[in-house]
Amino acid sequence: MRESKQQKIFLKLYEPVHDPFERFCRARVFGNMEYQDLMNDTLLIAFQKLDTLKSEKAFLSFLIGISVRILANNHKKKERRFDS
Repeated sequence: MRESKQQKIFLKLYEPVHDPFERFCRARVFGNMEYQDLMNDTLLIAFQKLDTLKSEKAFLSFLIGISVRILANNHKKKERRFDS
């Protein structure tokens, strides 16, 4: 996919779900990280993996799944630091 076309598609999908996605991120971070960092990390990965999205209707779920994995990985990293 050409990058400019991919950017347009991504923004078209993201704009309607921005508010619920932001609320989800704010609720899930529990002070473990900044919600803006979670959003930015998620959006970067989602943009890079946009071609794996099976349905445009599932975009919010796509973002939430990525966010949950980022949070889990972040939690594991913190646990390893304390175990050492």
